[in-house]
Amino acid sequence: MSIFLTGATGYVGKHLLRSLLLLTDRHITICIREKKGTSASDRFQKEIVEHGLFKGVEIGARLIIVKKDVADLNVGDLSGCTDIIHCAANVKFNSSLDLLMKENVEALKTLYSLCKEKRFYHISTCYVHPTNTQKVYESKRIESGLEKSDFICEYAYTKYLAEQYLYEQTGVIDIIRLSCVGAPIEDLAPMRGGAHLALLELLASSKLPDIWIPENLQISAVPVDILCKGIVDRISRPHDGIEIVQYAAPPNSKTYNMRRNIYFNEKSYSTKIWTGMSYAHFLVWMSIFYWFSPTILKRITDANDVISYVVMNQVFHSDIVLPELSPEEYTRKTLAYVQKLVKSKNTIMDWLLYLFSFVKTALVWLFDSWIEE
Repeated sequence: MSIFLTGATGYVGKHLLRSLLLLTDRHITICIREKKGTSASDRFQKEIVEHGLFKGVEIGARLIIVKKDVADLNVGDLSGCTDIIHCAANVKFNSSLDLLMKENVEALKTLYSLCKEKRFYHISTCYVHPTNTQKVYESKRIESGLEKSDFICEYAYTKYLAEQYLYEQTGVIDIIRLSCVGAPIEDLAPMRGGAHLALLELLASSKLPDIWIPENLQISAVPVDILCKGIVDRISRPHDGIEIVQYAAPPNSKTYNMRRNIYFNEKSYSTKIWTGMSYAHFLVWMSIFYWFSPTILKRITDANDVISYVVMNQVFHSDIVLPELSPEEYTRKTLAYVQKLVKSKNTIMDWLLYLFSFVKTALVWLFDSWIEE
């Protein structure tokens, strides 16, 4: 009755490991690979044992470490495990398609081939649905035969291909789709997240001088601690065949469908937030302003690529009950969580950004006025 967990050092995986240790009495096996010259043993010690998220959590003999990449696992590594939770994935929207295929599709196939007689939990994404903002996406299978152009990005496309593979299998499979994963409701030790949490950290640390956020921005977010408890609950629910659930903001939720006017409030950051122009127009101006610094320009472009994807404002049916908080309350929790990751405030940099922001705004206004005349 042991659990095998991949992706245990990632944002969702680490919180899920904590929940499994606290809420179950099961033995847990995790796989950790060497990364950037750091051994698997050192990563386990630094990223899990010594991380504040596990303060007061008894790890002990219940946790077994397999020092391998998912692609290198064999049947023996999963021996004794009855439930496989596959959290490992490449979630970077700007990764190459080849790398995304390798880490999101081929790795899944390799892992599933080792455990067809076990219950398999695949952590997917709600953005696996093809792009369409005219309906609420249900927790059901997606039709086959779709192309890359049908999805918000190549990351979403590879998650779609992974699901298509699982639809063809005959085992006991849970597909758990997550929308953007938000800050926890509990007061937990922080760790770097992806998507909107990464953007907020860049803004809070004054590392992103400009950002484009349209007025109609809406981000479906679900607190990481709530979704992890939901995954743990599913382990005790037996079923046959394939089941699909979605953990997302309920369609009418004003709290978890987070809006630009509170979430990305211009008064909260020294970053210049642009709203009154198209994304294409914004990129042209940024290329002009930052021609002297390709590094800054790339950071701005990468951040805004993420926004340009999620601004399609897709809405999802949700299979999880989220706490009743006001939009302002959850936004405060989110910003406080992100602020813990910002070690110091660079006042000089803030003032320089404010000054440069004034100059940029004036130049754009003068140019647009000249064009109109």
